[in-house]
Amino acid sequence: HISPASPSSMEHLLRSSLSLSFALLALGLQDPLVKASLVSEHARSFPREASRTVLMKMKKSDNQAAMLQSGYFSKSDWSSYHEVDEYIGTYGVSTMQCSFLATPAHSGIDGVIGITVESPATSFGNLTIAVRMYKNGMFEAIDGSQYRKVQTLRYSAGSTYAVQVITDFDGGKKYDAYAWGPGSNQRKVIADDYSYRTGAPQEGRYEYLNFWSKNDYDYEVTEVSCSDFFWSVKSWSDMDTTIGIYLGEDDDESNEFSFNVYPVRDRINGVIGLTGSARDNPDETPTEWRDFPMSIRMWTNGQFQVRDSNSYRSETSLTYNGGAKYRMRVKFDIAAKTYSVWVTPLLPTKPEVQIARDYSFRSDGPQGPFTSVYDVVGDIYLRSPDRKKEFYVDSMPLWV
Repeated sequence: HISPASPSSMEHLLRSSLSLSFALLALGLQDPLVKASLVSEHARSFPREASRTVLMKMKKSDNQAAMLQSGYFSKSDWSSYHEVDEYIGTYGVSTMQCSFLATPAHSGIDGVIGITVESPATSFGNLTIAVRMYKNGMFEAIDGSQYRKVQTLRYSAGSTYAVQVITDFDGGKKYDAYAWGPGSNQRKVIADDYSYRTGAPQEGRYEYLNFWSKNDYDYEVTEVSCSDFFWSVKSWSDMDTTIGIYLGEDDDESNEFSFNVYPVRDRINGVIGLTGSARDNPDETPTEWRDFPMSIRMWTNGQFQVRDSNSYRSETSLTYNGGAKYRMRVKFDIAAKTYSVWVTPLLPTKPEVQIARDYSFRSDGPQGPFTSVYDVVGDIYLRSPDRKKEFYVDSMPLWV
């Protein structure tokens, strides 16, 4: 139990929180992992009761006030929501993911986190996609007209859970939802190919995450992140989705980028291939492995590996787990034809591990339209030859 803070201490905490927000903006810290880490660390020193009181007294809307805390408290009047970046789901990319941390304040709550089209929700009927922490103590998700679950994950008061929802809003009218328990890198499947809510809007780009609960402040959501995401494909003929990044061209000195990767199972055969740009030949797609001068794989031995000239290896052994989340960082030198790779296990976050140091581009390629890799790193492709959808990535530096 945390006693309510005194007015003077609440004022100090609020000024401190606002100062942090403005400092982040001034420093231009755009990396969501950096911002989330800083804000999360600061938020732990901000008493829940004090933050509630400050939010109620601020001369701004509840949603604006919640945003200043880099998080959102659930409300019973639908006034708490997060607006998705306007560029997500554009440029021909229709697959989207939203992830966040959810902390229930009590056991046995009735709290719903839902996604809506075009405008914030005013009722449950507006929620096309919905995940809830329910009175039975479990996570559930809407499937057509009823809530249910694939795997059981019970929540506890005061514990924080990572949740992710992924969907393709141009086709299928289906979605998946996953949740990770406190301190666990093993996900639970809450929804698998579940149908959008019956009667809710079915078309359009999803623009709002809404945070409702029967009683105000029944849960808190922090570190909201929505982005495009991409699945791995099985065959070369299916490689029609290009993740364009175009780094290192002309006078652009950018030679490093990061993204998140999620293996679905243990011991998969999944390859992340980096090529030159085929944008002068937009109908061209890779047709063989040597079209990837740089390759990172999750191999069947359960390890991350990186291509070095004519073989795969790693500087440090790093095991991956199905259902876990990893941050991958790639730095390349086009002139030297070398690249390095680092991996950070997330949920929970562990130290970054370098698995490749100045590895050489592939020795036997590429040929044809992808030779421009020697001028620019243009496109990324995801292939899992044994089975489609073996892994997916998000938070890419897109230039589609």
